[in-house]
Amino acid sequence: MRVRLRVLTLVCLLASSMAAARTVPGSERGPPLPGTPQWFCLLAGLGPQVLECWDAGSLSPTARAITIHVNVRFSSNGKPENIELYASDGGSEPLANGQAFKAAQRAILGCGTEGYDLSPVEWRPNMFAVLRFEASKSRLGVSYWGYE
Repeated sequence: MRVRLRVLTLVCLLASSMAAARTVPGSERGPPLPGTPQWFCLLAGLGPQVLECWDAGSLSPTARAITIHVNVRFSSNGKPENIELYASDGGSEPLANGQAFKAAQRAILGCGTEGYDLSPVEWRPNMFAVLRFEASKSRLGVSYWGYE
């Protein structure tokens, strides 16, 4: 997993430097535009970092059937500052929703103690990501991110 993340980081750094070479001097730098290499690098890079700490196997069968969307705010050093439930799909049982959210929260906090590598994105105040946890498929990804 770590080797794949390092390769992804190198590819992202190369894409970032190529994009920086095309930037117009004096233009406002913001989050990468959707569809650009930098945007895909963030989406691809954050998920595997959180996945290392996510224990979907500990969930009840009812909670495993739920897809949880979690909004996470990051500090300047990549540490999660605020984690809240954004949405859930596939279940209406409050106990199962709570169990799935708690597992996602533990994963985000557990792997984020030293901060996440959010490169190639330039950190700004109120940076956030919406992470999608799909326990039934053992899949985790970033469905959206940006600044508020």
